[in-house]
Amino acid sequence: MDKLRNAIDGKQGQGNKVTTKSGHISDVKFEPNLPLLEDDDVPSEQYELDKLDEELQRSRTKKSLLATPSGMMRDKLDSLLNKRLEERINQLRIFRTQIAEIQLKNKRDQLAKSIEIKKVVDKLARTKQRLQDVMEELKQERSEELTQPREVRLSAANAVQHVKRTSVLPAKRPDAYHFVDERKSVVGSLRNEGEGNQWGIGITGNNDASQIPVRSVFRPRRGANMRLEARDWNEEFQTNIRRIKSRFLETKFTTLAKIGNMQEHFVQNVLSIGKRIVEEIALPYVQKSIKPTAMPLAFKVLSALDRNDVLKEFVYDADEWRPIYCHSNIVFQVAADDSDFFGGTEAASKALSNEFRAIEFLSKESYEHDVCVPLSALFCYLGHKILATAVLPGMADPKDMMDIFAKEDDQTETVATAWDNAKDSLQRSLRKLGISLNLKPHVMMVDGEQEHVHLVADLQAFIGKDKRNYLMSCSRVLPPEPPTYPIDSERYHLSRFMRPELLQLSSSPINADCFSSFVGKDARRDNANCRELFNFMRRNICPFVASYLDSHGYDFPDLIKSLASILHRNGINVRFLGIVGSYCKNERTVCMVASEMVARLVKSKLRKDWRSMVDEGKNQPLDSRSCTADVYSSLFEAQEKETEFWSNVVQKRMNEKFPGSLALARNRPWRTLCDMKLVIDRLSSMTGITFREDPWEIFGKRGRILAHDVIKTEERIRVVNLVPIECLSGFELLAEALRISDFDNKKKLAADAVRVFEQAIQHNNAMNLQAVTCCADAKMFLSQFLTFFDARASLDEAEELYRRSLCIRPQITETLLRLGDLHVQQAKLSRIEETAARLRARAGARYLQGMLYQWERDYATANKVVHKLDHLFQLSRSDFAAVSVASNKFSDFKNLNFSSSPDVGANAIRRSIGKVPVVEDMCMANCQYCDDSVLSYIIPKSKRTLTALDVSGCPVTSESIIVLAQLKNLQKLVVDNCLLIEDKALMEVFQKCTNLRHISLRSVPKVSNQSAFYIPKFCRQLQYFDMSHSPLITGAALNEIAQVCSQMVEAFAQDSYTMDDVPVISIGKNCPAVRTLDFRNCVKLSSLSIKSWKGRLKKLETLILEGCIRLDDAALLALADHEAFPSLTHLDLTSCDLISTHGLQEIVRQLVDLEVLRVGRCTQIEEHAVKAIAKNCRQLRELSLESCVGVTVGASVKIVSSCTCLEKLSFAGCHLVDDTTVSMMATNLTRLVELDVSGCESLSEGPLGNVIINNTSLTALNLYACRKVGNKTLRKIGATCRRLEALTISQSNKVNDKGIMQVVTGCPCLKSLHATNCKNISDDAKQLLSIQTPWVNFAF
Repeated sequence: MDKLRNAIDGKQGQGNKVTTKSGHISDVKFEPNLPLLEDDDVPSEQYELDKLDEELQRSRTKKSLLATPSGMMRDKLDSLLNKRLEERINQLRIFRTQIAEIQLKNKRDQLAKSIEIKKVVDKLARTKQRLQDVMEELKQERSEELTQPREVRLSAANAVQHVKRTSVLPAKRPDAYHFVDERKSVVGSLRNEGEGNQWGIGITGNNDASQIPVRSVFRPRRGANMRLEARDWNEEFQTNIRRIKSRFLETKFTTLAKIGNMQEHFVQNVLSIGKRIVEEIALPYVQKSIKPTAMPLAFKVLSALDRNDVLKEFVYDADEWRPIYCHSNIVFQVAADDSDFFGGTEAASKALSNEFRAIEFLSKESYEHDVCVPLSALFCYLGHKILATAVLPGMADPKDMMDIFAKEDDQTETVATAWDNAKDSLQRSLRKLGISLNLKPHVMMVDGEQEHVHLVADLQAFIGKDKRNYLMSCSRVLPPEPPTYPIDSERYHLSRFMRPELLQLSSSPINADCFSSFVGKDARRDNANCRELFNFMRRNICPFVASYLDSHGYDFPDLIKSLASILHRNGINVRFLGIVGSYCKNERTVCMVASEMVARLVKSKLRKDWRSMVDEGKNQPLDSRSCTADVYSSLFEAQEKETEFWSNVVQKRMNEKFPGSLALARNRPWRTLCDMKLVIDRLSSMTGITFREDPWEIFGKRGRILAHDVIKTEERIRVVNLVPIECLSGFELLAEALRISDFDNKKKLAADAVRVFEQAIQHNNAMNLQAVTCCADAKMFLSQFLTFFDARASLDEAEELYRRSLCIRPQITETLLRLGDLHVQQAKLSRIEETAARLRARAGARYLQGMLYQWERDYATANKVVHKLDHLFQLSRSDFAAVSVASNKFSDFKNLNFSSSPDVGANAIRRSIGKVPVVEDMCMANCQYCDDSVLSYIIPKSKRTLTALDVSGCPVTSESIIVLAQLKNLQKLVVDNCLLIEDKALMEVFQKCTNLRHISLRSVPKVSNQSAFYIPKFCRQLQYFDMSHSPLITGAALNEIAQVCSQMVEAFAQDSYTMDDVPVISIGKNCPAVRTLDFRNCVKLSSLSIKSWKGRLKKLETLILEGCIRLDDAALLALADHEAFPSLTHLDLTSCDLISTHGLQEIVRQLVDLEVLRVGRCTQIEEHAVKAIAKNCRQLRELSLESCVGVTVGASVKIVSSCTCLEKLSFAGCHLVDDTTVSMMATNLTRLVELDVSGCESLSEGPLGNVIINNTSLTALNLYACRKVGNKTLRKIGATCRRLEALTISQSNKVNDKGIMQVVTGCPCLKSLHATNCKNISDDAKQLLSIQTPWVNFAF
């Protein structure tokens, strides 16, 4: 007992110290165990130890004992040694790891080096083998060309240059350029007597160099008057034009400023030299200060002596039709037709204008396709037109390709290969350019051999000595206008061409050589296509433009100033202004069109008088002013002279210049049709004439206009407007802002640049691509220095400008990439994370779109069109990085969806797996090229990662489906509409892929219960099952699945006509987690199955029972329990005829949280049930009451008054719905997305228009058989419903062309338009809409 008492006392103490093995006392306290009793079997040593502890406890003082020094030193030494040992071990591990890495790296470098050496050796071996194979052939074909390249080039260059200069073939074939119509004559094949086509492109001349002079390089003569400093315009222009595409803003705007300054200097040179050329036209050759480089043989002002001197060096053949000058590295071509090649100087001027217009629109396309056009300007002074172009380098020959090689081991083969590659590159560039211009490539027969023409036959395309591809003689790039008999001359088609905008409207490519000897084999078909497009313009587009002018004539009084641009944007030449005016019904519009026609006719007469004056040697300012005063006075002279001028000049020439003018005049005199003030204003602006005061007031005071009333006659000049001169100061300001580093100065300069660009756009460059994009760039740059809200506003304005530039010219790579950068900046300024993520994803999409368009432009050809997705997975690492910065959705392609691209190639799908080995979800729905070979390639590569696969609609068979058994991790399998799949393959898949949770077997006619029974055996975790439209899968399979797969969430059994109540009851008993059930058209389903669900499916949210004709009120009473179905929000009871008012009243009284309710075509529902819906279900978002007899005026009013959250509403076939209901709808419902009031014949336009105005988010609107609805409603639809996608307006006689046009032009998202049995819609409007808006599905 004493021992026990002492032990208890020791336990209540502070605890004991413990002696360690090292000898010192540890200060760790512990609770000693109770000593054992004496009778316990304990060793004596333990007893002695306890006894000694008790003695030490009694003798211990309050002062604690000190640890022995020897023990402390030993512990410290042990710890120090252990620490040093651990450090040494760690160092040894690090050294071992580094040594292993070095060894592995050396091994890898050696392996990579060996592989690279092997590749180089293989490549050299293949190259050597290829050279050996083609060596003999090349030597045979190129021996003569390489030994005498200059002579061969001379012949080819002379022939091509002759075609350029004369636009005709040599004298042996003077009829080559005559008008050809297969209905009037037979098209003959051309013959080439030499090798003129060997180095050029297109039809060339003969081989006798003595008949054709040497091609002039257009260098200034030594004796020429060189007052202006020569400048290499072409080299500077072509070098800088490529830098505009730079993504670095500083480089871009610095380059634009350089080009702008160069263009300004070019214009000054052209003005100075061109005026002198025009003023010296009448002088003899020896007296000219600027000598011509080439002149026609029939030039009338040369004396016999001068003619003999000039002919020795400068004059070409007798067919040359215009003099050519060269000064300051600029070629000046004067519009003169002394040889009567075009049928007069006016036609020659038109041909020269056509060449400039072709250069202007080709310049916007050519540098995108690695083709160069010269810097050009069109100069008009005193009635003479001059085309000024920069001097181009000479044509290259094979030996010019030698400088691209460092060594010349085998000179013959090397030069031949380089020359072939250069020609192939030129051909590819021309082919891509022709595709972008919608021109048809055609084949001609030359010397019995086929000649491929991609643009036009007599286009001069050559490789310059600077290794660039050049285009010249572009006047005939556009197709000619078809003839209207009697024709003016056999070559009238050389000066009358279609607009490029009209060419883009054609559904099929057009042959540019139509109605000529170059048209090729399919002459009849190509000419017919050209006529069809031309007739479409006259019969469809002209009336459309006329209606536009009628509707905007009063709104825009100055519309006459932009009349030409309106016609050009719609593909109509100004010479068809009379046809457009004949369709106009507004008198103000007719007056405006007539004034424009008279002004242009008088302008032609004035320029003709100026030319005659200059040809007579009268080139003084007073002479031109006197001529101008006479023409203006003739417009206001006394009655006799006025009648003579209007009858002999205007009335006589009007129909010749403007076809259709007789229909416009309608036997009325032109003097009464036009407004003289408009005529004078337009004439002065087009000719550059300035008066001291208003000429009308001068004539009123004096009765005549004199020469001193005319202040000056300005010259008119147009330059290729790639870079607007009005934006020059803006380019310089923004370039300076990007160069400096001061914050305040950057902001000020950027703001000034934005101001300059906005003024340029408002002035005359609203449709200029560079002006719009540069303004957007400036606004995006300025946003960096603004406050939060100002920066967001600036970015929004920049986005609008970028989108406008894409409307001007779609799919510009640089604009798309800039738009991606803008979305990235918008994402940085967004305060909502979801919005920022959406903007980053949009930026990534823009980056990909730009890259894909670049690939499309590079790889698309006439014979092989490569799909965009075929290049999606050829992205370089830098491109992937750029996309990843914008959006993490594009960083790694774990999810691939090809469903929106059904024509994607099999190679693209294979490459997607090869480049992306981490794919988890792949959707290939409806991919027509995804066959067994594709699946057999995909599955083995992605078997470790793929978890979801959708091959619905793909032409796969059971052979490839069996391969799916390798996907052990597969969780989702969709094989909808796979008509060739059988049970055996699916049984193998279900047996191996036990992790399947989503299985869809929709519309698989060869699959039966035999494979479906394998699902519950092996796939017990199934959550989604769809057996709709599969006739061999019955309710027995669904019953088995429902009994085993208790985790079922969604089940679909549409059109399962043999399914009864048993599987539905099994779902209610075994699947408590089910949320969606779709038993549409299960005609054997009765109310018994619905009753069995009570209290079991508390998570059910969506129940679709459409077409279950055996369901009655008992089913609704079973569902009418909020506690049993607390989550039910979507209920579809369409076409359940046995449902009555009582059942529907009970269910809407209990389920007040319903959001979607469809009870259409339920014939027993009365007014009380509809009012009950309005009273209880106020949270409804979708309601369908189609053909319900209970929808009366009062019931419908209650619906639209109470259910204010409705987004989709259908009153189809409810004949009692009238304007009262629609008026209440306009007041209370403002969230409508879909509205169906078809068959409501009593609705009028006023209330329905208010509904449309208050619901701008409408996407679908059905007004079928609403006979009172007309153009007024359609006008409101076009003005407000920007998101409308589907519209039905059938059986309405109040709808005509104007209303339909307003809907189509005002609803950019429109995809479907049904307007059947609308008698007032003309056939022309239907044809025009089907061609101009092919993305809309029309039903007329």
